[in-house]
Amino acid sequence: MYMNVRYRHKLYKSVNMMRMFLWAAAFFAPVLILKIRKRQPILEFPVEINSSEKHRIALDYKLYPDLFYTNRGKYTGLYLSWYRKMGKGRKKFVSDAGKWTGNAGYNHTLGDTIAVDRDIFDSRDDACRDIYDVDDFDIKSLPKASVVIPFHNEPLSSILRTLHSLLTRGPREVIKEVILVDDGSTNDKTCLKEPIEKAILTLPGVKLIRTVQREGSTKARLIGAAYVTGEVISYLDSHVECNRNWLLPILHHIHHHPNAVAMSLLDTIFGDSFNLQKSWLGSHGGFNWNLEFYWKPIPAELRKSLKNTDPIPSPIMPAGAFALRMDFFRQLGMLDPDMRIWGVDDVEFSFRAWQCGGRVEIHPCSRVGHIFRSVPYSFQDKPGKVIFHNAVRSAEVVLGPDYRKFFYGQATHYDVSVNRTSLKERIQLKKNLNCKSFEWYMSNIIPEMPIPPNDAVFYERLENVGKSLCLEDSNGAPSLAECVSLKSSQMAYINKENQLRIGSKCLGQNKMDSKNNMDTRVKFVDCAESGFVFGWEYVKGRLENGGRCLDFVKENVVLSNCTGDQQPSQRWRFKYNFDWNKRLSYF
Repeated sequence: MYMNVRYRHKLYKSVNMMRMFLWAAAFFAPVLILKIRKRQPILEFPVEINSSEKHRIALDYKLYPDLFYTNRGKYTGLYLSWYRKMGKGRKKFVSDAGKWTGNAGYNHTLGDTIAVDRDIFDSRDDACRDIYDVDDFDIKSLPKASVVIPFHNEPLSSILRTLHSLLTRGPREVIKEVILVDDGSTNDKTCLKEPIEKAILTLPGVKLIRTVQREGSTKARLIGAAYVTGEVISYLDSHVECNRNWLLPILHHIHHHPNAVAMSLLDTIFGDSFNLQKSWLGSHGGFNWNLEFYWKPIPAELRKSLKNTDPIPSPIMPAGAFALRMDFFRQLGMLDPDMRIWGVDDVEFSFRAWQCGGRVEIHPCSRVGHIFRSVPYSFQDKPGKVIFHNAVRSAEVVLGPDYRKFFYGQATHYDVSVNRTSLKERIQLKKNLNCKSFEWYMSNIIPEMPIPPNDAVFYERLENVGKSLCLEDSNGAPSLAECVSLKSSQMAYINKENQLRIGSKCLGQNKMDSKNNMDTRVKFVDCAESGFVFGWEYVKGRLENGGRCLDFVKENVVLSNCTGDQQPSQRWRFKYNFDWNKRLSYF
């Protein structure tokens, strides 16, 4: 009996040990595989740190398994760590990916599970491939580019995808160096300290510069420019993926047009799924009177004159992926060093490039996927205050007295301190360069953009809140249609005389109809028409005429009895509200 118990105890002990061994083997299998991989050194790369010798670098997957995951592997180290931690909730986590954006402004945790050298589909037109993918394309004649990438607390996986894509699809032969500028990153969890330093040791020609404190995107770009040795400087955001031969069209165009500021066509990478969506050739950059960038339709005549491989003139460009000759960049005065953190710097530089002898163009054969973040940048102050400061600098330097009133008249004013000395220096720079006026810019570069009337109080795109459609003049008959930027038949405004106008016509009701209480049709007629009532009051989002409210009933724009503030079909909003009593200059 004693022997049976003892034997049984040993058997149980052996079984338990075997269970523990199997559990441990299953749990640590990925780590064991990574350790085996660790012993296999990869290719030789020159390390340009006090030495030009070549070193064989074995990747330390134990410490930083996420850094070097490629398509040949199955999961990144970050994914394995996350997979174990999330347990049963991991599938729901991926399905709810859009909610997990953090400070990055996109789902960086999902991004950590995606290969840093993943394949993306070629979004270029076939005609572009016929030009730039041929064996006899003359690469040797092109200038070499220095690529500058500023970042602040960017997830490491996004930076590495940016680096891998720009280097492997450049092609590498036209890239002289890549300069990373760490703009005061503080979040150590994003692996931006020792891990990124180890990562770039394996990437030839990549340099890392760190700022002592947060400087902002504009100053970080300028810091990177100070280390550029190539003929061309190319700026990229740190959350992009470059497509095949992305630099060749840019450098070829700059080589033949030395005063060109060439921008890649930005495809969209969705921040919740990391899926890539091709952008079509129907839009280029514009601005509004807040001096904000937005995409607007290319005028029809210009679009018809361009082939699918022709650079597209763009009044404004975003700063996500552009390049120009370094000597021309210096000649233009580079970027305004007193711009803070983020915002308006790309609009101001676009103005200056066009006015001072350059041209801004989007090259459709250069494709770069870009994550448009829900939060574009983190600010050290109120975002509105920072952006207003930058917009003030742009308005004072670029717009001139005849146009800056449209910015100041409708802007939300903040108490900001503007360096007037440096403003005068930037104004003097434009004089030294014999730059053209902003009136020239409006007439020649963006003539389709209407200028607000001097007597406008409320202006541009009168939108019905209930329908999310805009008031339009359809040959005298008011209607609601999809809101379209800069569409002349939708450029509505109320002037100081309380007239609601689109173009030269006023919206009014017939005096005879104004006496009844039924729903009354309104019309766009000549503003001098004596038989119509034109007086409108815009109060709490409602448009009142003769005690009744503008409404949308049974697919018709009519005057109805006012039913209170909660009736969506009777609520309207303008894009701008001009107050000409506001301060209209900082000088």
